[in-house]
Amino acid sequence: MTDNPWIQLFLTTENFIQSEFLPEPDAAHFLQKAKKAIDSAKNEITFGETINELLLSNEGGLKDCHKSLATIGIWHFECAVELFNKAIRNFEKAKKLRLSKVSMKEIDAQIKDSKKQLAEATKQKDLADDLLNSINK
Repeated sequence: MTDNPWIQLFLTTENFIQSEFLPEPDAAHFLQKAKKAIDSAKNEITFGETINELLLSNEGGLKDCHKSLATIGIWHFECAVELFNKAIRNFEKAKKLRLSKVSMKEIDAQIKDSKKQLAEATKQKDLADDLLNSINK
């Protein structure tokens, strides 16, 4: 037995669930996670775009303030990129489960759309990087 004090707590209280008793995730679970990630990514893009618009409309503002805002905008676009990647991974996990041909086609279309949105979010992140670089000059 190890010296970890938490092991004793788990063994005496039995307040844990063994992994073999956890339900297997189904396709609906992965699809739900993917759609939630896409919704979150779209929100992040909106935040990033709002910051970029603010920076572009107020070019005479304080340089340090603009640097901070631009960095936050980049962060939002990076979050969007990660969330689209997460959505694609979840769609691919759902695809590995037994689904009808119609469902497989729908998932393929969603993966294709997510990859398109991922490319756009990456492009927006790169533009935000360029905006930050122009502020630093």
